[in-house]
Amino acid sequence: MKHNSGAAAKRGTRQKLLWSMVAALAVSSLVLLTYSHLVYLPALTGGRGYRQFFRSRRRRSDRIGMSQREFYKKHTESFNEDQKMVVNMTRHAWHGYRKFAGWSDYLSMPTLVGKTVYGHDMALTTVDSLDTLFIMGLHEEFDEASAWIKANLSDIMFQDSIVSFFEITIRSLGGLLSAYYLSEEKHFLSLADKLGRALQMGFTCRASVPCHTVDLQGYTSYGEPHLSEAGTFQLEFEYLAHATQNDSFLLQVKHVNNIMTKLVETNYSNGLIPVRMDWKFLEPQQGAVISLGALGDSHYEYLLKQWLLTGKQDSKLREMYVRSVEGIKAELVGRSYPSNYAFVGKLLETGELEPAMEHLTCFVPGMLALGYYHGMPTSHLELAKELTETCISNRRHNWHLK
Repeated sequence: MKHNSGAAAKRGTRQKLLWSMVAALAVSSLVLLTYSHLVYLPALTGGRGYRQFFRSRRRRSDRIGMSQREFYKKHTESFNEDQKMVVNMTRHAWHGYRKFAGWSDYLSMPTLVGKTVYGHDMALTTVDSLDTLFIMGLHEEFDEASAWIKANLSDIMFQDSIVSFFEITIRSLGGLLSAYYLSEEKHFLSLADKLGRALQMGFTCRASVPCHTVDLQGYTSYGEPHLSEAGTFQLEFEYLAHATQNDSFLLQVKHVNNIMTKLVETNYSNGLIPVRMDWKFLEPQQGAVISLGALGDSHYEYLLKQWLLTGKQDSKLREMYVRSVEGIKAELVGRSYPSNYAFVGKLLETGELEPAMEHLTCFVPGMLALGYYHGMPTSHLELAKELTETCISNRRHNWHLK
């Protein structure tokens, strides 16, 4: 009986942690969106003319008359009950991760132990959570993580094993840069600079696009990248260029952006690029699909955010984003039958639309809403609303479009 009770208790702990993590991750995005227009984060700043733009943002922060820490702490004190619940769920999920996983890459829910993603641990969840902890006013938790990172992360991060260029860029480099921007603690920038220079060794694939994987210690890289891997590093590299005054990061951004522009202007006038490309000849690989799910998703998101990153000054980025959304509406949006839900499917090599919407594609409503908030057409918001309904219904009822 004791054994059964213990197992039941452990299952209950796992379920509570799981739902807290799911809810915290889902709803925290709403909290971040609520306040992102007040203080710009690295993901929404920088780019061509980025130094002038950052200077203007810093002056605005000075007029507020408080540090970022004071700013977010003040706003969390005025949260309503729903917002406080989100903060409490995030706190619960964080402490569950710390209790059972230590500083591991992630917490395995079935076993309640820490797990490693690649050949060595890089504390991915820790680094990836820093900005969320800070913005939600969980500064005690942030400070604990900051102290641990300062003392330990460099030694465990830079080891001789293969890691994903894409994941380490968006999670580790992005996490460190966001933490630096918010806290102004120099060890975050120092680590980000070292990591960024190691990631630069990944630009050895054909046409000098970033490879699929990179060895952060051996400075070698392997594998042709998918579209999302080639088009989802620009935000981090641009802000790193600004923060370190090292324009070599910016040159790689411009080079890959020029490739994407050439692709759209010569072969893909609807703005939609196949997820698997031969980057040397700029041609699709056999069987390549066009998708906003895995392998293609964040390329389109980064077009919008790069435009915002430039202070809305780069008209080419805006044009490419608008063109891609029009392409999505014309080529990828369908409706389920008989429920009539809007969905974003996959365009097969044959030109046929596959009526299946990946869960990852549920980022699209947020992307469209963010664009509308910054002046994109009302039709973008209308599509965002419809796709949100689809995603919510799918998660509630576990139905499939097919």
